[in-house]
Amino acid sequence: MVKKISFVSGAAAFLILSLLAPAQTAPAPLNAHALGALEGMLDFCGKVNPQSSDKYEELGKQLTKDQTAKAVAETRNSQEYKDSRDQASKGLEALSTREALVTCKAREK
Repeated sequence: MVKKISFVSGAAAFLILSLLAPAQTAPAPLNAHALGALEGMLDFCGKVNPQSSDKYEELGKQLTKDQTAKAVAETRNSQEYKDSRDQASKGLEALSTREALVTCKAREK
């Protein structure tokens, strides 16, 4: 359980830091592993906590806002992205309903 929660906490911390980072002149290339894990987490939290699904959707949009549609599509089609998203989803699905709700609600703040 500690590994599962620490993975979620680490992914959430990465998300928050990436959103707070100063703007760059040129968008950095997407990291398929990070994007897969974060989008997997946001999708999961949107299902577990549907009353906040709009917040998770907005966070998801922020992850790719400075990227071209082509770059986002290529990243999402990569095996690294798919593997990472799948791993995040499976890890989160292993949490109890209560743990999942607590974890997802903590990410809203």
